[in-house]
Amino acid sequence: MGVSGEYILQALEEIKANGTKQELIAENKKAKLYSEYPELEKFDEQIASVFQNAMKSVVLGEKFDFKVAEKQSLEIQQKKKEFVEKNSIDLEAIKPLYSCEKCSDSGYVDGNICDCVRKRAISISYDKLNKDVDLSRYTFEKFDLNMYPDKEIEGINSRELMTKICNFCVKYADKFDKNAESLFFFGNTGLGKTHLSLAITNVLCKKGYNVVYGPISKLIGNIEKEHFSNQDQDNTLESVLNCDLLVLDDLGTEFSTQFVVSTVFDIINSRILNNKPTIINTNLEFDELEQKYSARVVSRISGNYRMLKFIGEDIRIK
Repeated sequence: MGVSGEYILQALEEIKANGTKQELIAENKKAKLYSEYPELEKFDEQIASVFQNAMKSVVLGEKFDFKVAEKQSLEIQQKKKEFVEKNSIDLEAIKPLYSCEKCSDSGYVDGNICDCVRKRAISISYDKLNKDVDLSRYTFEKFDLNMYPDKEIEGINSRELMTKICNFCVKYADKFDKNAESLFFFGNTGLGKTHLSLAITNVLCKKGYNVVYGPISKLIGNIEKEHFSNQDQDNTLESVLNCDLLVLDDLGTEFSTQFVVSTVFDIINSRILNNKPTIINTNLEFDELEQKYSARVVSRISGNYRMLKFIGEDIRIK
């Protein structure tokens, strides 16, 4: 699952910090145990001494009988074991309580980023999204189909059409994977395009997918700001291009410039080429989009997205 490098670094720092904290707590517990059982500390010092002497001999190139050292170590460990059992000492209680057993909160396994880091990074991105949008408001259960008139509009029964679209979105979220198709929601304002796209977002975030959502004006604004700043950061663009699902809300409402038009095309084209699903919402018709972005943008969308036209009366007014 694609996650922004910004969130990966934040997750890595959090996990390492927890590891350091747990190791400090464990050291304090061990010190307390040593003060209560000095013999235990002596056993550990003797075992460490055998190991240190062996390493010192290796470094200095001296002859060293490792079989004798191994025998000494095993004898000391056996005495320690007997002492621990005799005094009913729980050595497990002084071990660090790492959040991840695989990497011991180091963040790496065999030189690769541990899965726990990616999971935490996705959680961070979800928390950030929830600060911008209260996802609890956007569920399929709260999508009221009774708000759509049970009559024909543009030659189609509005409620029947929106019931089919809602059911399709439910299945889309349920069956979502990296090969999911891209969706294009279009129609007049106030017909539930944002609600259904956020309901899908809500489900996928809970499943652990990395979803980037935003009004396109905000996302493009952040990308432009990072692009022309002196800092070597493209966090927004990286997130937009690499996330598992990108939701672009209100396409066409952003101020049109050469940079904006070029960036919109690059985002759409890049995600198509990399087989990454995208959901686009817009109030504009295709001729309006073509005037704003050019024919090639509309061509890429129409040729690679499933078209879902929302028909009804403005439910926000209702």
